[in-house]
Amino acid sequence: NQCASTAIESLAENLSDGVIAPVLFYSFFGLTGLFAYKAINTLDSMVGYKSDKYKKFGFVSAKLDDVANYIPARISMVIIVIASFFHSKSSTMGMLGIIRKYANTHISPNAGYPESAFAGALKIRIGGVRTYKSIGRLNHWIGDGNKNISPEIIYNALGLFNWTIFIAFLFLISTGLYLITYF
Repeated sequence: NQCASTAIESLAENLSDGVIAPVLFYSFFGLTGLFAYKAINTLDSMVGYKSDKYKKFGFVSAKLDDVANYIPARISMVIIVIASFFHSKSSTMGMLGIIRKYANTHISPNAGYPESAFAGALKIRIGGVRTYKSIGRLNHWIGDGNKNISPEIIYNALGLFNWTIFIAFLFLISTGLYLITYF
């Protein structure tokens, strides 16, 4: 169950970091914005750890990534909520309370938003006890669900992911059409 929980957490967070944020940076800042965002995000992935080895350099990249993802993470949450209306296996009304309760409890200032949206939409609880060499032991849960995460729930999470990407794509197209008519 922990492995399935981690898969859904990763799906939700990477939806924001790997799909929605790049779409937003591209939509508003063009290729330069997209490349700058991906450079910041990749640098954080490489050295943004709270360890002695990367403390000085990693701190800056982690903070830059936090700033760069602040708005995209919250927009991702909104798009996930919208997608849940179209995804028949999601609970839109229940997820709003879960987001309100858990979005700000994550160790990351941004990851809790898409993760709590997924946990609420799928009526599950993700997270748990984790041990990191540099941080120590964390006991962090998101969501109030208590059911085991089955392959069917992972499949439903992928469906919600796909709906969210579709809506983000519609946003990208509408932004592009707006920019074309504006100029």
